[in-house]
Amino acid sequence: MRFPVRYNLKTILLIIGAVLAISFLLVPMAVKAFNYSWEVYALFTLLAVIQTILMPYLYVIDKDNFIIRRFLFPIKIKISEIESLRRIEKEEMRYTGKPSMNVGFFGYSGRYTNDVLKDFKMYSGSMKDLILITTTNGNKIVVSGDDKLYSALEGLISTETI
Repeated sequence: MRFPVRYNLKTILLIIGAVLAISFLLVPMAVKAFNYSWEVYALFTLLAVIQTILMPYLYVIDKDNFIIRRFLFPIKIKISEIESLRRIEKEEMRYTGKPSMNVGFFGYSGRYTNDVLKDFKMYSGSMKDLILITTTNGNKIVVSGDDKLYSALEGLISTETI
C-alpha cells in the first residue's frame, strides 16, 4: 500500500530544479550587489538541495515493513518491531526543539525533542495528522498520515501480535 506524504517525487525534482535555477540566477546578482562571496551562496544552495532530497515523499507498507521513501536514504521499519502506534495531539508538539532537522517548506525530517515525547525522529510532510510509532527498542518516529495510513498500520500491528 502506498500513501503520499506531501510532495510526490516529481514535485521534489521540480523543487530541486527551482532551487538550483534561482541560485544560479540570483547568486551572481547578490554577490555583486552585497559583495558576498560565492562560497556563502553555494553553501546555502547545497543545504537547500540536501534538505529537499531528504524530505519524505511516500509511505509504503508491505507485508513486513513500513518504508518512508525519500529521494535518498529511505527509512525501513519492520512491522514486527513496531511496539505501539497512536495519534499525536497538537498540544504535544508545542515547544518542539529542532537540534538536527529539516523543517518547514521542505517538510519535517530529522531529530526533534520536546517535553512530552522527549527525543524522537520525524519524517512528515506537515504538522497535521501526526502519528507516533514506538519501536521495540524504544525509538520514537513521528509521521503524518490520514486515517487510511493509521488504519493500515494498526491492522498490521494487531495481526502481528496475534
